[in-house]
Amino acid sequence: MDLDDIAARLGVSVENVDRVHGLAGDLPSAPLPAKADAPAILARLAVRPDDAAEIMAGWPDPGSPLWTAELRWLLDRSIALV
Repeated sequence: MDLDDIAARLGVSVENVDRVHGLAGDLPSAPLPAKADAPAILARLAVRPDDAAEIMAGWPDPGSPLWTAELRWLLDRSIALV
């Protein structure tokens, strides 16, 4: 994806997008677990219930119009960075 395009669509500066890209680079990512599997994963990681509820509230539904290509890119790069 074009970093300028991603920045414009996310409403952030190109410098911020470039920083994420620079940190994560071409590191491999991991697939996002299915939403149905997330509660067990969060419990296994001992995530506090209030934090787990917040995470689940924001968990992307496949095919949602809110789950844009730019947000998928950002999540993918964030996972790669971690």
